[in-house]
Amino acid sequence: MQHLGGVLIAAAGLFCLPLPVAAQEVPESAVPKTAPRYFPPTLRAALGAPLPAVIGNESLPGVIPAKGSDRNPSGVAGFISDEGVARTIGAKEHPFFKSLGANGRSCGTCHQPSQAMSVSVADIKTRFRRFGVRDPIFAPVDGANCPTLVPASETRPSRFYGGRRGRGSNSDSARARSLLLNFGLFRIFMPVRTAADFTIKVTHDPYGCNTPGNPHASASDGNDGANGTGGSVPIFSMYRRPLMSANLAFKTETLGGGPSGNIMWDGREPNLFSQALNATLGHAQRDNRPTSEGGQGSLTVDSAEIRKIVAYEVGFFTAQQVDNRARALDDGAKGGVVHLRENMIPASKVVPPPPPTPSRPFDEFDAWSTPNGARFALAQRLSIQRGQALFNGTAPDRRGRFAARDVPGFSDVVPPFIAADATCANCHSILHGGSNSFPASQSNIGVSGDFQGRGGARLRKDLPIFTITCESKPAFHPSNVIETNDPGRAMISGRCADIGKSSVPSLRNLASRAPFFRDGSARTLADVVDFYNQRFGIGLTRQEKTDLTNFLAAL
Repeated sequence: MQHLGGVLIAAAGLFCLPLPVAAQEVPESAVPKTAPRYFPPTLRAALGAPLPAVIGNESLPGVIPAKGSDRNPSGVAGFISDEGVARTIGAKEHPFFKSLGANGRSCGTCHQPSQAMSVSVADIKTRFRRFGVRDPIFAPVDGANCPTLVPASETRPSRFYGGRRGRGSNSDSARARSLLLNFGLFRIFMPVRTAADFTIKVTHDPYGCNTPGNPHASASDGNDGANGTGGSVPIFSMYRRPLMSANLAFKTETLGGGPSGNIMWDGREPNLFSQALNATLGHAQRDNRPTSEGGQGSLTVDSAEIRKIVAYEVGFFTAQQVDNRARALDDGAKGGVVHLRENMIPASKVVPPPPPTPSRPFDEFDAWSTPNGARFALAQRLSIQRGQALFNGTAPDRRGRFAARDVPGFSDVVPPFIAADATCANCHSILHGGSNSFPASQSNIGVSGDFQGRGGARLRKDLPIFTITCESKPAFHPSNVIETNDPGRAMISGRCADIGKSSVPSLRNLASRAPFFRDGSARTLADVVDFYNQRFGIGLTRQEKTDLTNFLAAL
């Protein structure tokens, strides 16, 4: 195949992407040479899913300004875009908001500026009421619990890999998308890495998407040619919230300056370029068949558009600007998006304090230990400052510290004296951003059911339950047989030790993007605080819970 003066990406013979890349715009090290291991069968599964029968317009304003604000339940959030004004419709529409696939989706479909570049359940429900399934967010490929549940009248067949119309049995539009409408969960589907040290079996499958025989429970193994075997690989469906695609300047480097490996929940993408490329091909079902580039059966993506998408993400900053009771969060303090943008420090430039001194990722509200302002705001400002101290581990009498026991990816990584005297800041350690500063730092906090009975969440019956049998008993589990709603990082690594692990998310502008956790199980920030208080036996008082909740809402 001709090399078009750029980079040629190939994966298992499925697709070739000629990507002419200007070195001054995207360094050579940032451009993926091959698709991540999980991706080829995942793409085949995506392109085999039915398309929407009718595609409506995106629910976005025509122009996203360079600086603006949006209301949310806790007050007002602000944003700044280093890329400037972005049009979402018309000839000059920005690639981030441009439909790049066959199902009408753009990056902005699920990463809305008004919702911290993620999407809230409240907005999803509003979009369903206003636009129904015409809104691209409800595309059958992953906006439904399973594409086979979508009524056939709402689908049209894909042109690839035996794309099928939905069967529509015992379902309707809303019921087929109950996880998206109620928890903001999208279907994530992928194979298990080969040569895994465990076997996986689906023992509870409420939507049938993991059941053998369902067309979405397997994908071609890539041997579809004249001499191919025509085999398939199992595809497992899980359900996860979209992470925010903002403040990513805080997440793309780690201590030491290397790639973070924390961009996705399971760390499956090496960098933002790869993530944007693969999301365009998969979530948006990019189905163009070029005639002049790549040959028959290839998929091309304009690398200039991908670079612009990445630039927009890295240059977009968002934070809570006004609290309903504390009022302006930069009044005598350093809250708000302007201070966030000014304080952006790559993790590679940060020198952490030596142990056992904890890092203090947030100092935004230090000045509010003796706050100014109107009387009605003083109590809330004091509460926010106390919550920050609890989070950082600097509260009086060491309040808020806890023993982080049974946390794979943390308890077995940090020195024992840190695990025995942990703070929220130990994991949410990136200054002012709140994600993790160490590379590939996925951990299992117990939200997926595999730590029920030990402070963790119960197994959910509205999600699949996977029974995983490990070759040997992993740390922190009582046996080598583990039940979980989401295998997490283990799907990518093939390691039993990674079951349930996920990346540490950013913490800014939380008030705009409920619900929380990977599975959307915490509907409010108070639920998040309650979970950690129970999981680790922190012993927070009612006032301390309120203080922590107020602080998180003020970020």
